[in-house]
Amino acid sequence: MPKRHGEEWFLTISPIVPSMEVGVPQIARQRGWMPRIDLLESEAEVLIRAELAGVDPQSVAIHALEARGAIVLRGERTDDLAQRDQTYRPHLLEIEEGPFLREIGLPEGEYDYKSIRAHAKCGVLSIYVPKRSRSTTVVIVESITRREP
Repeated sequence: MPKRHGEEWFLTISPIVPSMEVGVPQIARQRGWMPRIDLLESEAEVLIRAELAGVDPQSVAIHALEARGAIVLRGERTDDLAQRDQTYRPHLLEIEEGPFLREIGLPEGEYDYKSIRAHAKCGVLSIYVPKRSRSTTVVIVESITRREP
């Protein structure tokens, strides 16, 4: 296939994509988004880190779904531009806003859901889900020596 210049390529593809205009930003904000997360595990607990920049930590709800072995995050990033005096004309919108919901499946295991703790720092929410301590049964076998008469 011969090389084409960018303009030739656009003229070839433009009939296929008629709504595409060069130089005009396509502004479409969707309602609802999912925060990015990290899921880490140690011997004692699972750590979930959620990227929530611009989200008020007080507006985030954390739910444990024990039957499904999952944690659910729910909250909202509000649009602070709507509260300003000036009206801005958008050229690029990449920061997602609105409500979010994210279900995070935990690695297989048993967890102490009543002891979950969380804290937020610098736009990252950290959720610690402790593992249930496995009770170990210690069996002591006494050595019985038999004496012959």
